[in-house]
Amino acid sequence: SQFSIRLKTRSSHGMIFYVSDQEENDFMTLFLAHGRLVFMFNVGHKKLKIRSQEKYNDGSWHDVIFIREKSSGRLIINGLRVLEESLPPTGAAWKIKGPIYLGGVAPGRAVKNVQ
Repeated sequence: SQFSIRLKTRSSHGMIFYVSDQEENDFMTLFLAHGRLVFMFNVGHKKLKIRSQEKYNDGSWHDVIFIREKSSGRLIINGLRVLEESLPPTGAAWKIKGPIYLGGVAPGRAVKNVQ
């Protein structure tokens, strides 16, 4: 999965992108925490989390690409910062079903995976 988004905010916390299965066992999310971008998804029963060092809630436009490739994740910010992490593969099927949430989630969604 590969997604790209252009964002501008002054908020220090907020949901940018979220998708999961019905039970929210399989999920993928991009959100702001303390002004930093956080890309997270599950690999089996473990969660892979990539967090930016810099803050991006400066009111400027930022281009963000977030990629999940099997058990590896990549977060590319403004075409310059590339952050990568991976977990050992599990072989478990990853079953995601819409809807895709942008800018927020329906009440009661994402509470299992995002604080």
